[in-house]
Amino acid sequence: MGLNFEKDLLIPESLLKAHNSDTGTVFNKCGPDGFINKLVPNHLLGLDISESCNIHDWTFVNSKNQKDHQESDKVFLKNMKYQIKNKKSNLVIKYIRYSFSYIYFWSVRIYSTLKTETKNNENS
Repeated sequence: MGLNFEKDLLIPESLLKAHNSDTGTVFNKCGPDGFINKLVPNHLLGLDISESCNIHDWTFVNSKNQKDHQESDKVFLKNMKYQIKNKKSNLVIKYIRYSFSYIYFWSVRIYSTLKTETKNNENS
């Protein structure tokens, strides 16, 4: 998979400097590892958001604490909103996509929090 991200997405410097071989095990488009990944769509009403998801995967994996996870999730939302804003479509579709992006964000936020708490409990 090549590193060909949409112009103007928020992309961390570490990802821009990474080699494709470093990103292959991190990127899985949208959704967590395992069978749930197949249930999570890579699009919002036809808008491919897999680049936003891949950037989130990278920042999530490289997070050191809950604050980093929260920032990673916020960047994910900003990137989705940027993609929605810049995709030519009618206003109704845009607003539905924005609504879905917030549902996606809060789902990821809850998942990130649960995953971090589980990881912390295992290390205790």
